[in-house]
Amino acid sequence: MSHSFNKVILIGHAGGAAEQRSDTFATFSLATNKRWKDASSGEWKERTDWHRVSAFGKRADLVIKHVEKGIPLLIEGELRTDSYEYRGERRQSTFVELRSFRKLPTATPRQVESISQGADDDLSDWLDEDAFPF
Repeated sequence: MSHSFNKVILIGHAGGAAEQRSDTFATFSLATNKRWKDASSGEWKERTDWHRVSAFGKRADLVIKHVEKGIPLLIEGELRTDSYEYRGERRQSTFVELRSFRKLPTATPRQVESISQGADDDLSDWLDEDAFPF
């Protein structure tokens, strides 16, 4: 059996305040943006992706206290998929199960773009390098 690795790192903005779903469970959405120049038209394009983030236990308490709409965040977690039934139909839902998060200073779009394009490869201040097995 081969080994596998499931780790998600996202930098984006909270789509709203975290919502407490139970005593030990909270969720929030995170928006990430990608900006690129269209090769054929020369126009700048932008796409926003929304990610569902779930926190359990003490992490749920922390996101309830600290996650507010619009704040920039770096989150780290695992990609998870749950199955459920809705009106007799089997469905799946994919989300990030939060392991850690950090509020980031407000960055200009150019700073965020340079990070996302790899121009600033030194993320050691933000990431726990010991967490990577390679």
